Amino acid sequence: KDRFFAVFFVFVGLGDMVSRRVGYCFALRTYRSNMAALLFGLACCAIGMYLTTLGVGLVAWLSVFLAFWGQGFNYAVASK
Repeated sequence: KDRFFAVFFVFVGLGDMVSRRVGYCFALRTYRSNMAALLFGLACCAIGMYLTTLGVGLVAWLSVFLAFWGQGFNYAVASK
């Protein structure tokens, strides 16, 4: 149980930290490109949260990575 959550929170951190770096790399110059990037992040969050409801252990690591990827990506895009 403890090992599962240790790996779980590693995926939380990686999803958030890596996606912020990736989000800053995109040159978003138009309103449309900013909205597309934000919608991509929102879709990642929604899919990640949906996968979390499945309640499968291995899927939980992917789902939390995806959910926090979307959160970090949206933070990076919105703060530029």
